[in-house]
Amino acid sequence: MTSLLSYDKSSNKRQKLALSKDDSDGRSKYLKQLRAICDCASTASLTAFELKQIKNADRHGLELLRLFLIDLFDPTIVPPLSKVICRRELDCRHNAKSCLPPGKLNCWTAGTSDAKKANSFRKDSIKNTLRMWLKNRATSELVLSDSDSSSGIDSRLTEDECYPISRSSSIKILSSFDPADFPSSLPRDRISTKQRVHLLSYMRKHSIDIDDFYKTFKCLIRNQPKQEIAHLCGCGLSNETVADTCVEPSHLTLCTHDSNLQHIPYHTMAKAIGCGEEYLAYYNLFANKECYKNLF
Repeated sequence: MTSLLSYDKSSNKRQKLALSKDDSDGRSKYLKQLRAICDCASTASLTAFELKQIKNADRHGLELLRLFLIDLFDPTIVPPLSKVICRRELDCRHNAKSCLPPGKLNCWTAGTSDAKKANSFRKDSIKNTLRMWLKNRATSELVLSDSDSSSGIDSRLTEDECYPISRSSSIKILSSFDPADFPSSLPRDRISTKQRVHLLSYMRKHSIDIDDFYKTFKCLIRNQPKQEIAHLCGCGLSNETVADTCVEPSHLTLCTHDSNLQHIPYHTMAKAIGCGEEYLAYYNLFANKECYKNLF
């Protein structure tokens, strides 16, 4: 059966290689920028209970980022921050009847689609939403208006408006990350570039526990050994039939580029088989093989 998983490497390999380079080049810097924004808020945006849960004082900014991502991906809070990333159902094979193995969650998507790439969002929109979230949290008024929650949030905010703590504050910023080292974490007028949605979605997957979140953050910014975020469901690149890509946190994993390439023939065959009993038999056949474990 393994011999059936032969495939033409050329286009898929080049496509994933370009995506891998794009992710590894930008994700470390972007995550540091988000942390720098949170570090500016220091302890003013954390409750006494939350502060008590943090073992190390230099993780205050990371705890705020963790809590922000939980709210960002939660469609049930009112008003929903998920409006910023434009959360919606993904029209893919897994959401069809009998195409999802037992225990797996449905695929969903967010952000904007790009041809033959993973879905993305404007970096500035997330940064400005984070600043507003921090400001409202510091004043115990977590309110996001419709105008604030759109992808076109006004980036022409003053520093006093974007940060709950002024430059003259006596509260000490304990983190080793200095926002001055990441100028783009400060609000300014510029044409925003994009970042893949699945980066924050993968961080959300590991946001249940602060220690796990810290390890994941450190792994992603250091990227040693070099790893990339892969889709276990195979819905990670847009194509002719599906315009958007999956960002469900439980469908994401971290692996080497070579391992990610080995997923391609499995998903190619799964798509060719279709749905129903044949697909479930195919899934069960490879479910315990290390190379294809957790793929569906």
